[in-house]
Amino acid sequence: MSKHPDQKIINQMRIAKNKAQLILREKQFSENLKSTPKIVLKNSTCEYKSVEEEIRARNTIVTDQIRIIKSQLPGLLKRLSKIKDTRNPKKLKYKLTILMIYGIFMFVFNVSSRREADREMTMPVFLENLKTFFPEIEKLPHNDTLMRLLTGIE
Repeated sequence: MSKHPDQKIINQMRIAKNKAQLILREKQFSENLKSTPKIVLKNSTCEYKSVEEEIRARNTIVTDQIRIIKSQLPGLLKRLSKIKDTRNPKKLKYKLTILMIYGIFMFVFNVSSRREADREMTMPVFLENLKTFFPEIEKLPHNDTLMRLLTGIE
């Protein structure tokens, strides 16, 4: 027997889902609630006219992201400092906070894998830009270091 439902069951589920969505839309309309608009990507070519314009726009985006992170970081680090460091104190090369910042950056910059993080986030330009905002970061750790830390935390 297959785990996959047959076409008749799939159609019944689709009809039930459509009815539920219709009821929800009618309820929203009757209560004067506005539904969240769907985000639609533009079907157009690139809006930048030159390489310099694109670089400026990208720098602005990253700068804004870093400013937001930097404004939220003190409170976040205070909460993260409550985490017990399970590593051997004699072998520590990086502070717990630096490792946590590195992990946060992996998430914020949408790095898809640990290898990609090691490749992208250790590039000289990235490190130079990072040091302008976070002078306390001299060097970023290898991603395996972060993984060992995170697996030891309960």
